[in-house]
Amino acid sequence: MVLAGIKVSDTALVRDAIDLSRSASEPFLFNHAMRSWLLGVLLSESAERAPNPELLAVATILHDLGFYLIEMVRSKLSAQPKSNFA
Repeated sequence: MVLAGIKVSDTALVRDAIDLSRSASEPFLFNHAMRSWLLGVLLSESAERAPNPELLAVATILHDLGFYLIEMVRSKLSAQPKSNFA
């Protein structure tokens, strides 16, 4: 697959990671993850030992997903009425 003129890994796992990131993230965060992936691919081209392209893809595409999901849960919890239990 070619994104922004850069040849990247195109496997079922990578496509699944892209779909998950797109569906679970706001557009700004998804776009950030994709830019991070492209930058990682470019940097890896000059590395002495290039990383596994699929691992690089999945790690960079999903790297902020946990942070975003935690923030979503926090905002939903803070919007709920306080209980009497401490």
